[in-house]
Amino acid sequence: MSKIYMDTVNQIQLLSSRGLTISRGYAKNILEKENYYNVINGYKSLFIDTTYKGQGERFKTGTNFKEIYALFIFDRELRSIFLRYILEIENNMRSIISNDFSKKYGHDNYLKIDNFDNSPSTLGDVADLISILHREIANQIKKKNNMILHYIFTYGFIPPWVLVNIISLGTLSKFYSLLEQKDQNDIGKHFNLKPQDMKTYLKNLSLARNWCAHDERFFDKRFKSQITTNIIHN
Repeated sequence: MSKIYMDTVNQIQLLSSRGLTISRGYAKNILEKENYYNVINGYKSLFIDTTYKGQGERFKTGTNFKEIYALFIFDRELRSIFLRYILEIENNMRSIISNDFSKKYGHDNYLKIDNFDNSPSTLGDVADLISILHREIANQIKKKNNMILHYIFTYGFIPPWVLVNIISLGTLSKFYSLLEQKDQNDIGKHFNLKPQDMKTYLKNLSLARNWCAHDERFFDKRFKSQITTNIIHN
């Protein structure tokens, strides 16, 4: 697509010139509502004729605009389904991690390096994590989060079961990965998962959640960290 502004009429003319079968009135309504970049640039790749040697792009013979839009809608629905269940799993993760951690290390003054895996290889990461957690609490105070302000002014601390609700899933994943091995095992037992599998699930769930929440193309995403076959697959 041109890097300069192009109205929907010209966008449709461009698509038609590239071999796309397109109903102008229908397409105009869709492109104005959904954005050319989101629909066409986001989902055209499956329909492009890669054997075409001419200038610019060419759609495969018979490609209809409705097919591209259908893939766009399919991906939106797919993201919605995944996000719904990821949020449920995320809530379970937050609850179990905070309960286990609170039981072992207390509900106040718990953000100590000694409560994590403080071996030489992870000590710096633990320090970074504790800094991130304190910074997030400070950010919530600045935002005047009523729940956080209540605990700070009433009790002088933020308990773990409240803290886990204000951090991202990515930070929660990092929190789990830096726990002592025995703590990782205890938490993993709730899901019948070994620590390494738990780490991979949390990492991939965090990525998937972000992709879904930011409306990124989802149906053909690939994860770098592979999940091993385990009881969850059943």
